[in-house]
Amino acid sequence: MEYLLIAANGRPVVSRGWGALAQTPPPNAMELVVEFEIARVDGQRYRRPYVAVWIEDAVWIEDAVWIEDKDRFPLRTLAFLVEKSRWWPDLRSWYRGDRLRAMAEGTEISATVASATRAPGKCTVKWDGRDSQGKPVKPGRYAVCMEAAREHGTYQLIRQEMEFNGTAQSVPLKGNVEIAAANLEYRKATR
Repeated sequence: MEYLLIAANGRPVVSRGWGALAQTPPPNAMELVVEFEIARVDGQRYRRPYVAVWIEDAVWIEDAVWIEDKDRFPLRTLAFLVEKSRWWPDLRSWYRGDRLRAMAEGTEISATVASATRAPGKCTVKWDGRDSQGKPVKPGRYAVCMEAAREHGTYQLIRQEMEFNGTAQSVPLKGNVEIAAANLEYRKATR
């Protein structure tokens, strides 16, 4: 974990690795901006949905069709909006993939990436092209995954494969019951 704290006297206090995170991206750096809207669902039993957004690897097969990595490891979790750890398994695809990743890598990230659920409305997360260990991923085809589950509600999963090769693109995604709308924009990185 890296940090930047501003003391009461205005003096900054930074961790050793903060400088690398705070640097301006190189001129040709790209990022993925994932914008999604949590749907407003009427009803007395409404609970905020649990939402996960992550990047998975994709694999090319001979009949010219892209498929996901057979293990479905989340290369990088961009958002994990869940109230308590007991509800993590409700996000079935993310949870299964993360358990496999945790066994293979020997690291636990669930508690460090989890944050509070969100009320209906728009959310934005970004991907800087790095995996969960901070290493840049190779240009290529990846799957952007969005999963939502709600107590007394539905379970929804959206997957969209994209080519991340330095060419800007925007892909609107069809919404569903829990995620009203979404858009993926691969663009030049900004700070």
